[in-house]
Amino acid sequence: MKQCHHPNIIKFLGEFKTKTHIYIVTEILTEGDLYEYTKRNGFLEEYEAGIVLKQLIDSILYLNEELGIIHRDLKPENVLVIF
Repeated sequence: MKQCHHPNIIKFLGEFKTKTHIYIVTEILTEGDLYEYTKRNGFLEEYEAGIVLKQLIDSILYLNEELGIIHRDLKPENVLVIF
């Protein structure tokens, strides 16, 4: 996460370590994840789905092509939203 500098990828701010845990500090996104957002609102409008899909594809391409990272757990719960 420290290497990622993309407008659609959550920003890493810091970390705290204990003997048993690692806490990751990131920017706050108040809307939650895509799963909860669609559960609350029932569905995504077509323009919202288009925005989410474009941002997701841009982010995946950045991770893959620029950093050589493959995200192996893509699901609505791992997509944070700001609407």
